[in-house]
Order: sequence, then structure tokens, then C-alpha cells
Amino acid sequence: MAADPLVYSPAPAGHPFYNPAPMIVADISFGGGFGTSDTKFAAGGARAVIDFGNSWNAMVEIEGQSNNGFGGYGHFYKREPGFALGAYAGVNNLQSGGAVTLGVEGAYVGHPNLIVGGQLAWNKTVTTGNPDFGSARAFGAFYVLPTTKVTADIGWFGGTTGTTHGSLGLSHQFANMPYVIDGRIGFSNGTTNRSYVMVGGTLLIGPPGESLYDHDMRMPFNINPMMKF
Repeated sequence: MAADPLVYSPAPAGHPFYNPAPMIVADISFGGGFGTSDTKFAAGGARAVIDFGNSWNAMVEIEGQSNNGFGGYGHFYKREPGFALGAYAGVNNLQSGGAVTLGVEGAYVGHPNLIVGGQLAWNKTVTTGNPDFGSARAFGAFYVLPTTKVTADIGWFGGTTGTTHGSLGLSHQFANMPYVIDGRIGFSNGTTNRSYVMVGGTLLIGPPGESLYDHDMRMPFNINPMMKF
């Protein structure tokens, strides 16, 4: 008898959107660079996500930059073959005095060469006298190859003066290895105009032989590209 085309068949094990049991995927990034006025800085970050095997994911993220403080965040999102949608919360030091952040995020992940998404958040400042502020960000990655991507990012932070930031990046994974080399140029336009250049690397922690594209499909979100490539 011919198979019934209406009978549901799950995606095969190992597919980026299906795991028969919970699994943990992570990455660690590090780097350094310089900005206007010859300002030098170091940056690093790490992310770890628990994939519960039923399209629900929980991710923890920490990031830091020597000239711009540090942050820690928790993400909870649902990932389907065409999209990822969720919420996140954390603390950061992107504005003077730091802030507690609560936001929503979404990404389109249905194209074999493209991930695009956005985040929208409200930030409660910790220091008395500093105003609370909103923030918004759009990001994208185009995969020339499963191991090579070009990234773009644009964002805005409110507050007393308001800050716009943006960046362009290039990342390449070494063949059959979990190592990625990263580069990024960017700008920040607030009370002062700044530009920067960064170089660094990322270690991918996940299933053996997984490509950069498949890794990013499991973890399509991060907070600040000046801290995380």
C-alpha cells in the first residue's frame, strides 16, 4: 500500500529544528579593537541554549566590553522552521548607571541563506535621576556559504540624548572545525560620535560537524554586537 501523503512525519534527527531530546548548544566569543581617538578595547561573550526538543528554547547570554561595561540576559523563545519568537530580560551597562531590560524579539529563519530579525525593549535605569528609555534593534545575516556570513545591525537607545548604533561584520568558519574568525566595523552616535574596528574569534560548541549556519539557526538572538560578534 502506498504511504498516505497526509500522515505526519517528523523532521529527521539532527535537523536544526528537531531534536528527540533536550540538548545544549553554546558558543564563546572573544576579540579586541580600537575606536576613534585611538581608544583600544577588549570584548567577549558567551551564549548557551537548552533545546527542549519540542521547538521551545531557553538561552543564557553574558557579554562584556572593557570600555562599555557588561550585561547578562535570559531568552525564552519558540523556534519553528520559518520563524523564532520570544522574550528576553536582563541587566546591562550600556547607559550610564546601568539598566534592567525587558523585551520581545523575533526572527525570520525560513530562508536557506538568510536570517533577519528585530528586538524591542524597555529599560529601567538603576541610578536615581536617569530616565528610563526604550530601545529597538534590527539585525540580519546573509550566508554566502554555510560556513561564511555577512552581518548587518542597526539600533537605537533612548534616554536623555538618544544613541544610534550600527555595524557590518564578516565571519568565516574553518572547514570541518568549530572555530570561526570574525571581523566587524561599526559606529555609535550619541553625545559623541564614535567608530570602531574589531577582530576576534568564536568557538562553536554543539553537534560534531555542525556548520555556522546551522549553529546560528539554533541561536538566532544576541543583544549587542559591540560585545558579541
